[in-house]
Amino acid sequence: MDVLTAARRRRSIRLFDGRKVPAGTLRTLVDAARLYASGGNRQPLAFAAVTEEKTCAAVFASLNWAMYLKDFQIPEGARPPAYVLLLDGLGSGGCAFDAGAAATTLMLGAQDLGLESCCLQIARPKELQAALGLTKRPLFAVALGYGAVESSEASFTGSVEYYRDEAGNFHVPKRSLEEVLVFSDEA
Repeated sequence: MDVLTAARRRRSIRLFDGRKVPAGTLRTLVDAARLYASGGNRQPLAFAAVTEEKTCAAVFASLNWAMYLKDFQIPEGARPPAYVLLLDGLGSGGCAFDAGAAATTLMLGAQDLGLESCCLQIARPKELQAALGLTKRPLFAVALGYGAVESSEASFTGSVEYYRDEAGNFHVPKRSLEEVLVFSDEA
């Protein structure tokens, strides 16, 4: 799959079908993600690959899911079977650009390998750090697995709030190119 196709198809998936993601696949994704374009080439991130059920449960408990969907719940069998955690590797705190670049690289790689993803900020980082015995603070989690639902682009009609249809699939409003491209010097 080419990068532009992966970028156009990638959507956040919040319900998974239960199939396991091999640890080697996470290793491949982290190997790609570590090559992201780092601001000043500081490379302030570290990564943690999570596939064990107990560890995945601890990560899941540290996250808030689907803020626009009232009463949204993820049943135990539909939870992500794997995560890659992005960690503050240098303890410097200010690496939002790097985290976004690394997470995007990781999610596009996942798309290429047939996996779905959802990037979430860690809602309870201190609790997760203690639960996993991490020496570095977790910043973001990229949930990974095989999707149990579809997620597609919807026309933007004044609200960015995603929604579900009667079949349970997600629809994510996206602003049009004409709305976001504010300058172009094309003739």
